[in-house]
Amino acid sequence: MKWICNVCGYEHEGDAPPDECPVCGAGPDEFDRVDDAKPPSTLKTMQQTPQAMAALRCALCDHDLNSTHPSCPQCSARTAILSPSRPSFPAAREGKRFVVLGGGVAGWTAAERIRALDPNASITLVTREPCVPYYRLSLTRYLGGELESTSLLAHSPAWWADHQIDVLLEADVVQVDRARREVRTSRGSLGYDRLVAANGARPFMPPLKNALVHGVTAIRSLADARFVLEHAARDAAVAVVGGGILGLESAFALARRGCRVTVVEGAKQLLGRQLDATAAAMFQAHLEKKGIRFVLGDMPAEVLGDETARALKLSSGAEVEADLVIVSAGVRPNTLLWQKAGLRVERGVVVDDSMVTSDPDIFAAGDVAEHKGVVYGIWPAAMEMGRVAGSNAAGGSESFPGLPMSHTLKVVDLDVFSIGALVADRDTMTEVVRPVQAPGYAKLVIDSGVVVGAILMGDTSLSGTIKAWVLQKRDVSSMIASGKSPEEIFASLAPRA
Repeated sequence: MKWICNVCGYEHEGDAPPDECPVCGAGPDEFDRVDDAKPPSTLKTMQQTPQAMAALRCALCDHDLNSTHPSCPQCSARTAILSPSRPSFPAAREGKRFVVLGGGVAGWTAAERIRALDPNASITLVTREPCVPYYRLSLTRYLGGELESTSLLAHSPAWWADHQIDVLLEADVVQVDRARREVRTSRGSLGYDRLVAANGARPFMPPLKNALVHGVTAIRSLADARFVLEHAARDAAVAVVGGGILGLESAFALARRGCRVTVVEGAKQLLGRQLDATAAAMFQAHLEKKGIRFVLGDMPAEVLGDETARALKLSSGAEVEADLVIVSAGVRPNTLLWQKAGLRVERGVVVDDSMVTSDPDIFAAGDVAEHKGVVYGIWPAAMEMGRVAGSNAAGGSESFPGLPMSHTLKVVDLDVFSIGALVADRDTMTEVVRPVQAPGYAKLVIDSGVVVGAILMGDTSLSGTIKAWVLQKRDVSSMIASGKSPEEIFASLAPRA
């Protein structure tokens, strides 16, 4: 049986619709059987008008839910005994009311900036997490045993209290009512004068049969990481779907714990967005020496196992043993909420240089935002966008000019940095490759004399200078014209004593 998402058109095979669309995040009520589904474009148009969804609380078990449920999902109480839930929030301060949706780096940076600029503001940060904001970027270090969970926190709970930023935990946002300037959550409603959308992205689940069996997960939250650790006993077979940064960091962390890890990547090389073919081959060889196995150019098709994963079947018919399947196939911005609120949404929530959306009182930042056609999905951009969004929401006039895509691999014991263009693919471009002993690698990409990209592997000490050169569009044409060697060009990057 096939089901289609009426928001984005994603098709799902199974006896019932999925709990959540892996592309746009729509719930099962947004799915119809293919034979009676409405065209996605029609449904998307219909959903531009917000519909009231009151937050409710069950009188029997005290469980919070929203009005789309016909009964309490925890104790099955019928709607008749559900009552509106309006938990008491801290008393409003004298200043403007700011609500930040999302506890990732974009969200907490925005909240910090608002407080720094407006000491009288009422600030509430809303998160689905059961704890205060933490560094998602370091989850793979936690997997690898380098960090304890408490070391992941961006700030202690006391810090948030001291700075009078209210953090609403375990709260699902069910509607943004722009007309009333109200955010309705599973824990009650919040009025706002300015709103920051920083609700991030969700893991993308590729078409994979039987993906709902126990032992299949992504790693996007601390709860996901803990689930993996509970199932990643020494000598456990782990299949990682995806040869990008997160997939390889996860693979390396679990290999260190004694797991037998296989990485499955549909492309012919690893890290296609971060490395050229030469560097990728050296990087793969380095990880193979650590015991990680790779299957490239083949796609996952089905998880084998009745109730618990036992293997991953590939499109070629080959099977990879897997007690645990970790899907790391990218993310999709959480835009459904904003589509329903009537904001301009393309790949992400569209923002200008000030991080303002199509509503002048709503700002967006991080993985949910699209700036000049780009959805970054990287930590430095999310932090900077959050800073600009928070500053401008509080009345500032900051600007986000855009950033070159840069990447740093932080867990694998072979440091990697890349930025901008990875290869010279036009007549105006050239490459300067510094001779380095493998698995080290150092390359600059130059276009019309200007440094536009680089790859460093092994020794990444020059990454800061190279990033500055790319941002400043440093012209090195005179060095090239004078016949300087790659060694001499790279030597000019080193800080002067």
